[in-house]
Amino acid sequence: MSVLNTADPSQATSGVDQTVAIRETLAYALSARNLATALTPNSAPTATATPSIQPGRIVLTGRNTLPSSSAQQLLEGETVTFASAPPAENAEAVSVEFWANGALMHRIVDPPYEMTFTVPHGPRSLTMAVSAVYADGTRVELGSSRFDVIPEAFTTVEGSVVDEAGKPVAGARVELYAAGMNGSFFHVEAESGAAAGGKPPDAQKLVSAPMLRNPGSVFGEDPWGALLQRPYRVRLEGLFVVDQDGEFKFDLRTNHPGRVMVDGQVVADAPSSPMGTVRLRRGLVPVTVEAGGSGDGDLRLTISETASGRRVSPDRAFLSTSPRLAATTGGDGTFKITAVPAYLSNVRVVAYSQDGGNAATGASEAVRPVPDGVTRVGATKISNSRGARR
Repeated sequence: MSVLNTADPSQATSGVDQTVAIRETLAYALSARNLATALTPNSAPTATATPSIQPGRIVLTGRNTLPSSSAQQLLEGETVTFASAPPAENAEAVSVEFWANGALMHRIVDPPYEMTFTVPHGPRSLTMAVSAVYADGTRVELGSSRFDVIPEAFTTVEGSVVDEAGKPVAGARVELYAAGMNGSFFHVEAESGAAAGGKPPDAQKLVSAPMLRNPGSVFGEDPWGALLQRPYRVRLEGLFVVDQDGEFKFDLRTNHPGRVMVDGQVVADAPSSPMGTVRLRRGLVPVTVEAGGSGDGDLRLTISETASGRRVSPDRAFLSTSPRLAATTGGDGTFKITAVPAYLSNVRVVAYSQDGGNAATGASEAVRPVPDGVTRVGATKISNSRGARR
């Protein structure tokens, strides 16, 4: 019999050894492959697959959650990329603009003309438009496309844990890790403009990327789907997947005070110093993003490699987990983790079991969530923690 996510959340970090073992196993599972592609699920198209773009059209360049057959549908909370190209007769335009429901979202001066966009909660449809802007200020709309927005969906993650001999492991702890960040939301006292210090969050949920566009509250007052009345502050936490040693630039754009902390160090502090660089080693690095007034305006974190200028895809840059998204295997080694957000681009599990002084860990492959269905991660093989990391 499988066991649902009934693991005591207080045990998520009850022992340093267990936490360290799970984190090291996850890092090993990623480093054993190419970290640059480790967050791409086996059942999903690669994020770099770009269809041919007919000039003047606006298209999705990569799907994260819904199948490609749902080209005119978006899922609340998912992060997608829109792309366009101006026709030849508009080649002299100095910039290209992306609009959503009549509000300007993004302006780009140089190609590629792309916009990464997290689908807000609330609107049941989005009309995306693209315009060319000339040096004299003339704006010409090149085209538009309407997308239906599907309400936030969830999935149940199922699988099993086996030992090196392929036998079921009962009583193993299983934690879910997803591409995205763990969001905490705090009510703000209107008079002081600050959240009460040290208080627990008023709401928590996983988010697909550190990004939200909502200029002029065009998408309403709760585009995060936190179910809170604004104003409120946001804290996003996740493990940044560094695929190679190097210096990285963190650029935080928000019209409210905010900051980015990398491994506990403040790297960017908006609005005074919204950009900062830090040198990182290959592996998993904790990152925290904090911002206020998030019912309106923008919150966008972009990360790029300083030497090459390569941008990191925001919806695949982080791994996150939540104490409630955990389970303990039953006697047959199976488990179920319910109420997993399906708008995340991929999920995987890390399993941990300890018999006396011997600990065994293992990680599954990343898979794409199935909205309103069952997401199967298969059998996760665990082995001695020390040996698994060799």
